[in-house]
Amino acid sequence: METVPTHDSIRRVAPELKARGVRLVPGGDYGFPFNPTGRNARDLRLFVEWFGMTPAEALRCATQYGGELMDMEVGLVREGYLADLLLVEGDPLADISLLEDPANLSMIMKDGRFHQLSPDRRADRRAARLAGPCRPAAPSRRARVRGGAPRRGLERPQARPLPRRDPARRVGRGGGGRRPVRPR
Repeated sequence: METVPTHDSIRRVAPELKARGVRLVPGGDYGFPFNPTGRNARDLRLFVEWFGMTPAEALRCATQYGGELMDMEVGLVREGYLADLLLVEGDPLADISLLEDPANLSMIMKDGRFHQLSPDRRADRRAARLAGPCRPAAPSRRARVRGGAPRRGLERPQARPLPRRDPARRVGRGGGGRRPVRPR
């Protein structure tokens, strides 16, 4: 295998590209035995160790530059951008490897909603919710649709509805693009 020559060339070329103003972004073939899904934070550590970046530069490569590369409003904490955030125990700018250990992730926010909280933070939020003013639970969507009784107690806020599809457009077959529906 050519792993050693590839490793050496990457370590030599990437800093050179960065010095010439090329924006580097992490990523690779995840989901294989040699590189399982969920090891993306390892790439950030390698950007620091192999390419001589600061942890802040490595984080910028994974967030801001990734959003710019995809021409999407992601990668920055800014109004109108997707709110995908991590709350980390510790300072990743001092030690980027903190991001590799899931135990250091106190909170994950996906699309502006809490996706995962550490057990300690879940208990704190639950206690604060129980101590604060309560509102009666609204019937859940399932209860309204099936005609069943609403659940009792506090109910989680409903997720925002998905955008409605335009009936004048449909997904075409084979090409993967959208094309207008022709009236018959």
